[in-house]
Amino acid sequence: MSIKQSIGLMILILFLGFAATVFFVTIQYTQTTKEVENRIFSQLSQKALLYSEQVKDLISSWKANTQNITQDPSLDVAIKSLLKGFEEFPSETKNEEDLRGQLENFIKQNYLKILQERQADVTLQQLMSVSPKTLALQNEFIVNNAFPLGQKGDFFAPENDSSAYAQAHETFHPYLQSMMVQAGADDLLLINLDNGSIFYTVQKEIDFANNLQQGYLAGSNLAALYKKIQTNPQTGSVNLVDYAFYIPSLAEPRIFLGFPIQTPGQSTIILVLKFGIEKINAIMQAIETTSAITMEYEDQYLVGFDFKMHSDSRLYKQNPAKYLNDLAEAKVSPKTIEKIKAYDSTALIVEVRYPAVFQGLTGTRGVDTSVNALDKELLIGFAPIDLTEVNLVAILTMDKGEALKQIRWVTFEIIATVIALFLLILLYSLFLLRINLRLEGLVVEKTKDLNEKNITLNDTLMSLMQTQEQLSQSEKLVSNVINSMPYPMIILNDNQEIILWNYEAEKQANVSFDKAKGMPLCSLFPIFEKANEKISLATQLKEPQKIDKIASKRPEGNSYFEVLIYPLLSESITGSAVLLLDITERIKLSENIQQQDKLASIGVLTAGIAHEINNPINFITGNIQALKNDFKDIIEILEAYFTLKEDMNEESFQKILKDIEAKKEIIDTPYTIQEIYNLLKGIEEGGQRTASIVKDLRTFSRLDESDMKKANIHEGIDSTLTLLGHNFKNNIEIIKEYHPIPKIECYPGKLNQVFMNILVNAAEAIRNKGIIWIKTEKVNDSIEIRIKDNGVGIPEENLKKIFEPFYTTKDVGKGTGLGLPISFSIISEHGGTIEVNSEVGVGTEFIISLPIK
Repeated sequence: MSIKQSIGLMILILFLGFAATVFFVTIQYTQTTKEVENRIFSQLSQKALLYSEQVKDLISSWKANTQNITQDPSLDVAIKSLLKGFEEFPSETKNEEDLRGQLENFIKQNYLKILQERQADVTLQQLMSVSPKTLALQNEFIVNNAFPLGQKGDFFAPENDSSAYAQAHETFHPYLQSMMVQAGADDLLLINLDNGSIFYTVQKEIDFANNLQQGYLAGSNLAALYKKIQTNPQTGSVNLVDYAFYIPSLAEPRIFLGFPIQTPGQSTIILVLKFGIEKINAIMQAIETTSAITMEYEDQYLVGFDFKMHSDSRLYKQNPAKYLNDLAEAKVSPKTIEKIKAYDSTALIVEVRYPAVFQGLTGTRGVDTSVNALDKELLIGFAPIDLTEVNLVAILTMDKGEALKQIRWVTFEIIATVIALFLLILLYSLFLLRINLRLEGLVVEKTKDLNEKNITLNDTLMSLMQTQEQLSQSEKLVSNVINSMPYPMIILNDNQEIILWNYEAEKQANVSFDKAKGMPLCSLFPIFEKANEKISLATQLKEPQKIDKIASKRPEGNSYFEVLIYPLLSESITGSAVLLLDITERIKLSENIQQQDKLASIGVLTAGIAHEINNPINFITGNIQALKNDFKDIIEILEAYFTLKEDMNEESFQKILKDIEAKKEIIDTPYTIQEIYNLLKGIEEGGQRTASIVKDLRTFSRLDESDMKKANIHEGIDSTLTLLGHNFKNNIEIIKEYHPIPKIECYPGKLNQVFMNILVNAAEAIRNKGIIWIKTEKVNDSIEIRIKDNGVGIPEENLKKIFEPFYTTKDVGKGTGLGLPISFSIISEHGGTIEVNSEVGVGTEFIISLPIK
């Protein structure tokens, strides 16, 4: 067969194949479109069901958490103490007008403007319509609470309130706050079922100490929950009310779960958990795509029985301006649009009345087609969420036109691809034919050229073999250097996977290198979990990084390591080299030095504590002796009264009465009784003083706590001042300027040790009379503590040495030279700084800065 015949046959075969393919694609087009449409409908329905089940699971978990926390036996004690204190709290107050004015200013500044912007149906008069008891408690726990709105739950109790309620609140508030956090709720409330009083809340909004049977709260969804449980107060069941705007939470949407609790010998109490809408939004705003087409769902939200959205529209959250513009084009009322802007939310504001919503509320699931207010045809997937008490529908919408357009484009792209492929094959075949004609002429020429290149290739191969031998020797040298190191060294790629290590690292991991190669570093060395961020940083910045101390818990005791991270600077390899240095002995030496300073601190405190406790004890002992004498006189009079008998003759009777009167005149009975009251009061004050000293000692002495915890810096400073009181005597005045500061994560006992070292030095620097100023305030993301004295000051040449170990200017035997170095170490351990300013003859000021987190 000639070349021309071959070409003709090849073209014929290609043409027939192309025609058959086009015919087949045309037939399949209609079937494919219908199948994809059905698949979209099925997936839209399934996704709606998935979202509905996720929402139902979330609310069911809230119910389970509510029921679980009520099983704690300590809860009954907390409820009983708070309820008793609330009922015994005075119902009247002398300065009611002042308190009402303070509360009114607080509501104006923090609530009224926002509520008016959000079109909340409530007035200042309604918010202020409270009882004297509510007025007093809201002033103490809300108005005078220094924490900002939203964080007032961190306030334990007023300083000057000794009422039973304040004491119960201080005792049980941390416990109830932890229960709220454990349940994942926004607030926890306790309500008396008998009278509707809200006698406790964690977050201290203006529903605290209020009543659900009167005022603006009577129309809230919380009041609806209260009435529901009041109708059927069955213990052991969790009750639920749907989302509604809740005035005390700045009219934000809130849902409530209530659990009736029958306390022994008490009224039925409702434990209520409050939840916001954020977690519902997180579920409904998740972005999903169908597997049939690469297009997101247009919108996702929940609709309630009131035909309003019960979560935010995902379209609104993605582009608020466009969403509001669409509402305006759809002739939605300007008042509704303004309300959406004020709340920055569509929940409980936007109405949705598609037929799909009606079907979902009747318990059916599926896909429907509707036209929205902008004449856009939508595919709507819907699935009911049946929670018995609340009916919701999960809604997902898609632009039907866009979906079908995508389907058509997919089919057209397939056809175009087939046509292009056949054209390419045809062109390629012609190209091959032309190449074939030229190959014969080139074979001889290329064969000669290949022989010459083969000689050159042999020379190159010999050179490569020599280079490979040199490279092998270099690798052995590098391996020997790494293995000779006395500490573990590990080479990682940029995914923190092991690519090389030395013998010491293999010994530490107890795994052969063949098994370890390619494994993540943390799977073999869990200690490096805290170093992940530093390793990534070294690789990204191409700069060495260092971690001063990482602890590893072992049965024989904690070990401590220093981690050095060096980036690999080769252009072809990215990663890092990690060195692990054992610094356990160094840390133990540092701890021993700190322990010596702790022992010195105990010596400083011993005399002061003994003196402070001895005074009230002596006072109690003296009062008891005087009390015995007074009771002896009173008992003699009572015993004389007991000798009187009904059958006694008048003369004897009068004689005994006369003796009694004479005795009463001798001991001056009214004076003696008053003296007994005064002595008992003195004994009580002495006992309270002793208890206060013990409490401060307990606060100060948390020196050995190994874990960081939230602590109040003011409490630590005050306990230290109390225990060092004898150091100040009568010649030093303490001036405190405390500003509101949050609790911080710290080692409380170690910080108390720092305060004591600085305060003792300040007292010793004051020769005669003087002043010590203590100031605290929040500065950006840190808190700042300033301790200043007007003592003798520190010479400039000594300022640079005061933080050096064993440096002291005190007489031999009076100072270890460790106090300030250890204080510097403790502050550094907290990630803070300590600075000192001093002038001879003027005084010294220490400035401590500690991060809040």
